[in-house]
Amino acid sequence: MKKCFQVVSFIFIIYAFSQCKKNKITESSPTLGQITILCDNNLEDIIKQEENIFERQYPYAHVDLNFNHEFNIFKSFITDSIEVIIASRFLNEKELSYLDQQGIHPKQYHFATSAIAFITNLQNVDSTLNFEEAVKLFSSKPQSDSPYQSIIIEDANSGIVLEILNRSGINSLPSHFFTLPSKNEVISYVKSHPNTMGIIDWSAISDSDNPIAQKNLNDIRLLHLSRPKDSIQFGYIAPYQYNLQDHKYPFTRDLVFISRTGKSDLGLGFASFITSDIGQKIILKAGLLPKFQTERLIEFKQESHKVVK
Repeated sequence: MKKCFQVVSFIFIIYAFSQCKKNKITESSPTLGQITILCDNNLEDIIKQEENIFERQYPYAHVDLNFNHEFNIFKSFITDSIEVIIASRFLNEKELSYLDQQGIHPKQYHFATSAIAFITNLQNVDSTLNFEEAVKLFSSKPQSDSPYQSIIIEDANSGIVLEILNRSGINSLPSHFFTLPSKNEVISYVKSHPNTMGIIDWSAISDSDNPIAQKNLNDIRLLHLSRPKDSIQFGYIAPYQYNLQDHKYPFTRDLVFISRTGKSDLGLGFASFITSDIGQKIILKAGLLPKFQTERLIEFKQESHKVVK
């Protein structure tokens, strides 16, 4: 009987130890543990930079980033297969209402502003486009004299496509739209084909320190757009950082970190890092507009100057 009791006790200790070890491995805090985050693939470059610096600063934190199109990441988030996403829009009212019915109240953290960029071949001399002309191109076939006989865009499930459909009030892309699997293929196609327009996320070519992004920007023509006629005009403007402020550029996109865990876990830690001084400087350097900008105090000291005649 005593021997049987000892065996049972030994098994219990082994089980308890394994459970303790398991809990230790899966333990998550803002700077410790592992988390899977699903991201909009338009934002891959900038989010990978954030992940790299975050994991250097917190070596016991591991952020597993998976990239997909906007339609798929919101579908995964709503159906409870993924709990944290990074996207180029907020949850809409329909999505929030559905989650509320499930007793889920997600937290949304706006951390930066990007834009939709319109590019064309260098042979197209004109670098300006009216807002109304752009929206008209979304829904109707271009005139025969238009320099944009075809429009190239990333995958049909991308957030850019959904933005275009919402802006133009249509349900599907017209026949002069063509999709390619990635933004790099869109840029390459526009480089080699006159009379085309490419539509990409601004983050693909915004980083002035990225040699690939700058080479791409030099090999294509970036279109400058006007604002809608019924709004304040600033002439024809490009999606440069200073034009993203106050949404002066007409096709801006808010970058958002969304979590449904309701916990102070690694997801919250990564969100806090992105909105911190370091995370916001990464966004600033990449040519996007950070949501939070640190004050810069400059002191001028009066000195006597000698005038040389």
